[in-house]
Amino acid sequence: MILLSFLPYYITQFVLILFDLDQTDRHILVGLLMLSDVLFMTSLFVLGGEFWERLNKLFKWPGDEVTKENKQ
Repeated sequence: MILLSFLPYYITQFVLILFDLDQTDRHILVGLLMLSDVLFMTSLFVLGGEFWERLNKLFKWPGDEVTKENKQ
């Protein structure tokens, strides 16, 4: 789901480059982009708590846990 949410951005870029769009077509593209944002946010909730724990571990410095244990 998370990877599919990025696909409409590339489709929109190619459509804007290759075709001359009228106002209705632009509204459709904006709706498609908003739908992809909703899909991205939904996929983050579907991934769940374990994903968020792993993501937080990516941004923690390895030495922080050791220094906290030494202070106690």
